[in-house]
Amino acid sequence: MSDFQLSKSGELRISGDVTILNAAEVKDAVLGALKNSKNVTIDIKGVEGVDLSFLQIYFAARHSAEASKKGLSLINPPEGFLSLIEDAGFDRYFNFPKSEAANG
Repeated sequence: MSDFQLSKSGELRISGDVTILNAAEVKDAVLGALKNSKNVTIDIKGVEGVDLSFLQIYFAARHSAEASKKGLSLINPPEGFLSLIEDAGFDRYFNFPKSEAANG
């Protein structure tokens, strides 16, 4: 289960799991945030479970945002996310300093 909170400034806070089991819900939250804001920052500090479906959603949404001249970024990656992107070979697409990993 996931929880989504969108601030007026365009920050989308996601907590809980972001996996294939709730991919449609995650996609709707991200695309809804992009619809309502020119620049969206996704704060994933509260994410507990993550799989490759989240990366697919993020990159598809980022492509859509760029085509619409909008911004999309991620902040506060938990250690599990950093491990996932490294294991999947996606770490080259992110520029997270080691110190930015949220303490679990």
